[in-house]
Amino acid sequence: MTVPSAQPIRFTVFHAQQPRRLSKAFRLAADGTLTCESGGVLVSGRAQQVAVTRLAELASVLTALTPANAAAFGITRFATVRIVPKREAHHPNLIHRPSEQPIVSRTREHFDWPASPGLMMLDYDPAPGCEALAPQAWREVLYAVWPQLQLAPHLWRPSASSCIENIETGEVLRGTTGQRLYIVVADATDIPRAGQVLVDRLWLAGHGRFDVSRSGALLERTVVDAAVWQPERLDFCGGAQCEPPLVQRLCDPVIFNDDASPIDTVATLAELSAAEQAQLAARKHALQQEPDLQNEVSLAHAAWVEERLTSWQSRHPEADVESGRKLLLRAVRDKRLMGDFDLVLDDGERVSVGAMLDDPERYHNRRCADPLEPDYQRDARIAWINLRNAGRPYIYSHAHGGTRYTLHRPARTLRLVGGELHRLVRSVLDLMRLDGTVFDRGGELVHVSARGAVYPVTAEWLTVHLSALINFERLSQRARNWYAVDCPLDLAKRVLAMRGSYGLPKLRAVLTAPVLTLDARVLDRDGHDPQTGLLLILNEPEQPAIPLHPSVEQLRAAIDALWFPFKDFPFVGPIDRGVMLAALLTATLRAVLPTAPGFLFTAPSAGSGKSLLATCLSILAGADPASLMPPTLEEEELRKRLLAALREGKPALIFDNIAGQLDSAALCAYLTAREYGDRVLGASVTISVPATGLFLATGNNVALVGDLNRRLLACRIDPHSDKPYRRAFALDPERYVREHRQTLVRHALVLVCGYLSTGTPITPDRTASFEDWSDLVRQTVLWVGQAGLLDVADPCDAIDSSYEEDPETRKLGSLLSCWHALFGDKPKSVAEAITLATDPVVSGRIPADSDRGRLQDVLMEIAGEHGRINSRRLGRWIERMAGRICEGLRIERGGRAHGVSKWQVKPTVGGFGAEGGFATPYASDFAVAKHREEGGITPPTPPNPPLHSSAPTTEGSARPNARRAGDACAGTPARPVFDLTPNATPRGAERGIRYGDPRE
Repeated sequence: MTVPSAQPIRFTVFHAQQPRRLSKAFRLAADGTLTCESGGVLVSGRAQQVAVTRLAELASVLTALTPANAAAFGITRFATVRIVPKREAHHPNLIHRPSEQPIVSRTREHFDWPASPGLMMLDYDPAPGCEALAPQAWREVLYAVWPQLQLAPHLWRPSASSCIENIETGEVLRGTTGQRLYIVVADATDIPRAGQVLVDRLWLAGHGRFDVSRSGALLERTVVDAAVWQPERLDFCGGAQCEPPLVQRLCDPVIFNDDASPIDTVATLAELSAAEQAQLAARKHALQQEPDLQNEVSLAHAAWVEERLTSWQSRHPEADVESGRKLLLRAVRDKRLMGDFDLVLDDGERVSVGAMLDDPERYHNRRCADPLEPDYQRDARIAWINLRNAGRPYIYSHAHGGTRYTLHRPARTLRLVGGELHRLVRSVLDLMRLDGTVFDRGGELVHVSARGAVYPVTAEWLTVHLSALINFERLSQRARNWYAVDCPLDLAKRVLAMRGSYGLPKLRAVLTAPVLTLDARVLDRDGHDPQTGLLLILNEPEQPAIPLHPSVEQLRAAIDALWFPFKDFPFVGPIDRGVMLAALLTATLRAVLPTAPGFLFTAPSAGSGKSLLATCLSILAGADPASLMPPTLEEEELRKRLLAALREGKPALIFDNIAGQLDSAALCAYLTAREYGDRVLGASVTISVPATGLFLATGNNVALVGDLNRRLLACRIDPHSDKPYRRAFALDPERYVREHRQTLVRHALVLVCGYLSTGTPITPDRTASFEDWSDLVRQTVLWVGQAGLLDVADPCDAIDSSYEEDPETRKLGSLLSCWHALFGDKPKSVAEAITLATDPVVSGRIPADSDRGRLQDVLMEIAGEHGRINSRRLGRWIERMAGRICEGLRIERGGRAHGVSKWQVKPTVGGFGAEGGFATPYASDFAVAKHREEGGITPPTPPNPPLHSSAPTTEGSARPNARRAGDACAGTPARPVFDLTPNATPRGAERGIRYGDPRE
């Protein structure tokens, strides 16, 4: 089978060094029974990227593997790598050791699905105590729910632990138990989604069941394993190790449809409809409620508790048996781990939940064994500890498909004693720090909901929270004993009054999707990052990896996927597409950017899709539902709205349906401020909150005024229709963005990583007031356009267009040209200009279309009042425009005479305005004084964040889970982003390959 467009099928083969065996081992016991020893956990070895073009080649590779080999169906960006444990991947001794091979760990940080044809592996094991399905019967089940598979290229093979014989007796001790199916898919990046859809459809077809684990957990099972679709996961396909007289005689691979094209999983495995999802949920719920299953679960719970109780008592001899039984029952039944519950860390240390919660600096982000089954698969790193999750610490274990265990500390006791207020407040703050529920945001205490909403802490809320966190006691004067009380309201007020001394974690923003920081780290796990002040709340503890050095296929896939919901919008030109792409990237990065421009969507008529675009961007930023608000002309009201939205932590704000002109000093301040401060409504307190909200605006033919021209990037759409609201489209962009938000965010970050991996800015200048935005977002847009990934232009070119349409710029240009034509560079007062412009025209002796007539028109437009020109208003307007360059001219002070200011208009020399790079109003407004005098616009570009870290992250860093974009693997420099070196394909002897008919 030759893959269309000659794209090879790429995957990875591992060669183990420690241990020497990965697959299972079989031997005969003394009594002649067959015994099985589990395979080893890969510690170190070598991984080689393999490329095949025919299933026959794949069969040759698989049959040539040994028990020291395994395969994975994701790839790294290198042909061959050295595999070490994650904690050693960045060890200085390894990094600085000369090596021909890059050093990586077998983690999602380094392995990803190829954005090209790949292999989707289906794994089947029979239900416990049930007879295995015959190979043809298993395939028929799959064909029934996925009919297109029957005509697609796929290869069947028994599992590596099948077909064990005793050669002395000829007895088959183990037949074909497990089975594998290797399917060639058109796009390997869709494998995780397609696999889940296949599992769901198998359940709908009646092939789902619940198994019960040793600890009583309900395990969803069907005729394929749903836990195998990770790019770094090993397929132990190298056969078993057999001790004589045992031998393994695996039957030959069977190939189906060798000449067919790879199957399109997107088209053939569609998402479940709402009705199908409801049917699936009902089916699972009904199975869970079956009495026999419930009884089996209860028996397993009881057996597990009694099994663990003895060992727990030996470690807690002072505790009574019943309390231990309750603690273990909560763990196994409710997945609640209390303070005395013991865990085994990856280094073998045994620690209680309470001790971990008391020392989050030490234990956050550590790995541990499964809480309920510590010996599960002999993997002491199968679970992840998150202690910085806004007061909701948990452990996520990957055992049995994944389970989240919540962690609960025992309540502390504080006694309310007179004269000890200062110590009491300090003790409360200490416990609040350990708890992690409350944050300091701009000097204001806030708490975060499970969905990521930010709420200011009130005294009443704090009273309830502290009463749950702490056991307060007061001494009874009569009985002379201590009794329980609620937290006093006055104590909560005293805690709130400690502004500046809270000592609580700083919160900048709450994110519900991964993000790339300014120092090029990928944050993709739940929890609070103290370096940035960002709190991530993610539904899935393990996110798909974001490739730090994406290939050209990954970049093309990323831009196609990111642009897909917006491809039918009628953007006017490349500049507008560039602004839209910049808006998409800004929506994903706004929380880490100190400042960022806003985005205006404008069109000639209503119904063009402006509000829809803004809503999609708002959802992408994390604001769902989107918050649309009507514009206001009152500056005070606007300041209140902006501050209120920032206090609530809204990721995006939309001013919808602006009419006419938009001018606002408050909005200008908001868009260029790192922190936005104002007085809190109804209080005499002023706060300053991080300005992290993406600002969006919409309107028909909106004209930006003044400084907003460079603070809002305008994106124009024009459907060229008198009734654009009647258009119909096959795709609902809003629904699509909502359903695929996490994927779209990931693709946006892939594009930014692609630009960073080049290490070279596209343009040397930086956008003033938005320097960091320019380094990440604008440069990425320019790079995308330069690479030919999308027809986009510099988004900052939209500023030129806005200034050309700006009424203030138009008036300034007219004034400067007329003034210079009449006075040259001679200084003149405002009164002299008014006199020259008005007297001759009024008398009718000067034509209205002359320079004097045009000067009168522009002066009336600027400062006209009751048919006359107000000299004071005109003077203030000229003062405001002094120094601003327009059409190669600028007005500046020309001295004073008799206490009256004189003004003169002079041509400018040099600068981008003279050279045509930027329009002169844009250039002047962006100028830095020193560089303006020297003829330039912007300061030299400082270096971007380091692309190759000289100080590698270690396990002991603040966020060892945070990966650094641009980092090259140790020992090998990063390759250019478009360099895809073809890899040699290892070939085995083409023996024992059969070609089958799926209908047989």
